[in-house]
Amino acid sequence: MIRIKKMCNKDQKAITLIALIITIILMLLLAGITISIVIGPQGLLEKASKVTNLYKQEQENEINEIEKLAEKLDTKNDIPTIPIDPDTAQAGDIIKVENNIKYTSDGEGNVIPVPEGFSYAEEGTKETGFVIKNQKDGNEFVWIPVEGMPYTYSRYAFSGNNWKRGQKLGELEENTKSYKITRIDAQNYTFIEENKDGESVEKYGGYYIARYEAGLLSKRHSMEEELTIPIFQKSGDKKIYVYDHVTIEQAKQISEEVYNKQKDNVTSKLCSSYAWDTALQFIETKNAGWSINSVGGNYSGAIKETGQSTPVNNIYDMGGNVYEMTTEDPYLSGLRVVARGGSSASASSWAPAADRSPCTDLSDLGLRIVLFL
Repeated sequence: MIRIKKMCNKDQKAITLIALIITIILMLLLAGITISIVIGPQGLLEKASKVTNLYKQEQENEINEIEKLAEKLDTKNDIPTIPIDPDTAQAGDIIKVENNIKYTSDGEGNVIPVPEGFSYAEEGTKETGFVIKNQKDGNEFVWIPVEGMPYTYSRYAFSGNNWKRGQKLGELEENTKSYKITRIDAQNYTFIEENKDGESVEKYGGYYIARYEAGLLSKRHSMEEELTIPIFQKSGDKKIYVYDHVTIEQAKQISEEVYNKQKDNVTSKLCSSYAWDTALQFIETKNAGWSINSVGGNYSGAIKETGQSTPVNNIYDMGGNVYEMTTEDPYLSGLRVVARGGSSASASSWAPAADRSPCTDLSDLGLRIVLFL
């Protein structure tokens, strides 16, 4: 019995060893099959990678479609809006948006084109001076409507004594298509300036003029100081000094750097004689005779901070605080700039807004910009 038992143990061990070998072989086969399924050609990993890439592509396609839809609904393009009757619209209501322009009601039945990036400052109408404000920098501008308004304006020289009107310098002549302006002064010199933005003025019926003189947060003391982009705001909690001590070339440069058509939807430029004269005539629609009697802002022996005078049609200091240079070329030997209106640090050098004087002293000359859509 003992012998038979031993033989059974040997057979069992042999069977167990064979089973183990078979099991190992089967496991190797299964492992090979599993590896082939997971990492082989057309395996799970490859399929998972393809599915992942497909998902990413679908995700990108969906994002692109969303971006395209967003572009169509972007405020820089046409927005489907509920029609608003301009006659019943409230001031600031946007009637429609086209080509980066928000056509905005003034609450009096008039619609003013407001460039994207600016908004109604809740002040003024088309007749009293519609004010807009840049949403990023806080600069303010007033709409000057010229559509349908006859601009024939006389130029005068003024003395500093009791605002007496001096010799008549000639008539403004305007070609409504080219906006070319020719003046003949007392010495028979011809002043010619062509408004190259006349197409914009004609298309939109006007332009914007800075509500304030160009300002800085710190005073300039010389022409050699580094140029800084000006601001057009009223002194409030922070002092804003008039931007003076600047040449006509510098004034043109910094004026054009304030806003750029591609980035800001408007073009900024130094105020031209066309802009100055049309702005004065707009003011006179509500303030007859103001341009030759404008003493506001002509401070005695001092230059004050921006926006200290009483505004007319929501515009400050056209009759002072400083003489303001324009792009008009005087064509006179030794004279580099035509100054308009204003005063200087000298009490004997005052002039109302209608004054037009070629001069060389740039220390008390400021500037004002205009915006074209």
